[in-house]
Amino acid sequence: MSRIRKGLGLAAAGTLMVGGLLGGAVSYAGAQDASPAAETAAPALPPGCTVAASGLANPRFAVVSDGIVYVTLAGSAGDQAIWATPEAGTPAAADPSSMFGDSGSVIAINADGTVSTVASGLPSFTFGTEVVGAAGIDVSNGIIYVATGGAGPATGNVPAVAGRAALWSIDPVSGEAKIVADLESHEKEDNPDPYHIDSDPYGLIVGTDGMVYVVDAGGNDVLKVDPTTGDVSTLAVIPGLPGQQANPDRGGSMEIDAVPTGLAWAPDGGLYVSLLSGGPFIPGTAALVHVAMDGTVTTVASGLTMLGDVTVAPDGSVYVVTMSDNFIDPAGPAAGSIVKVNPEDGTSMTVLSGIPFPAGIAFDPDGNAYITAMASLPAGTPAGGMVLKCTADAFQMMTIQPVGSPEATPAG
Repeated sequence: MSRIRKGLGLAAAGTLMVGGLLGGAVSYAGAQDASPAAETAAPALPPGCTVAASGLANPRFAVVSDGIVYVTLAGSAGDQAIWATPEAGTPAAADPSSMFGDSGSVIAINADGTVSTVASGLPSFTFGTEVVGAAGIDVSNGIIYVATGGAGPATGNVPAVAGRAALWSIDPVSGEAKIVADLESHEKEDNPDPYHIDSDPYGLIVGTDGMVYVVDAGGNDVLKVDPTTGDVSTLAVIPGLPGQQANPDRGGSMEIDAVPTGLAWAPDGGLYVSLLSGGPFIPGTAALVHVAMDGTVTTVASGLTMLGDVTVAPDGSVYVVTMSDNFIDPAGPAAGSIVKVNPEDGTSMTVLSGIPFPAGIAFDPDGNAYITAMASLPAGTPAGGMVLKCTADAFQMMTIQPVGSPEATPAG
């Protein structure tokens, strides 16, 4: 994680980071790591949940299409060093900025329960203690679209790497993967959220208009990509969230970076956007917002914590992923949970808890939820990620706990 905009490759977005994301003193990090790294020991699973796939290298997001669950794996980085370009008058760095490789991939959990690789060779690299790579995923007209993470706060001073911070298309039959758009270049050239050059694409979704919408956790914005031309434009910049002290990474304002992580379609044709919030991930500082197609941003629910994905279930219910109920607990990062949000009044309640560091969620037509867990382990540790299958009944097997947040209000 670096400047604070990224945890899971996301948590760093302009946030205050916890040392290495796993502990240590709190300090301002940089702007967007979308996925803070989790501990390696997984707790017991919630009732009603089983393991659909395990031994995965940093699983991030999932999507269900034609009975197949597609999952992105950020990978395990590689052995190619990436060196930052030193500023004028400063000595060259003693250590590389990142280690890079092509270990990212997309897997399929098939209807018969078998797991197969759909595409491999996607970019994967270290970002502090975590691994960044394939993240958001959606399927449209027989094509899989995947967003790959970026260098976050280091975006402006590391050499470009083909396919990093990019939108990819994948043929699910042949596994052929192609770069559709360079999202990093858009951040460098336009820098819609002007505080820092910082790019770390995370969640994505395809619209009925054929456009692909991507949240850049490092850039604090929602991007619109034309997959036929590769043209990239900014749909919205997500305002900062209320902070507890002046943030030098946001011009000294009393706010933290929003760090957008997930996308889902709202009934009115706008987008629900989940926000991780910047470090140190104090419980209650995250939010769910709505972005209209004219770019207007409105708060749907606040008082939430460290959000990963957002999705709309088959019955129309809105769910968000809490990656950790209390990432800064002195006893160690708490497990995560699934929270149901009422967009009408902004209230929310925990419906499934005790999930080991979740990130993405997707429902099948029968109401079964597929949740990525142990989604971000420190670089160099064995692949310990998993995908959980939680039945519709699982959401009723625990006592519902209200989270509570004020009614919807304009953001900013």
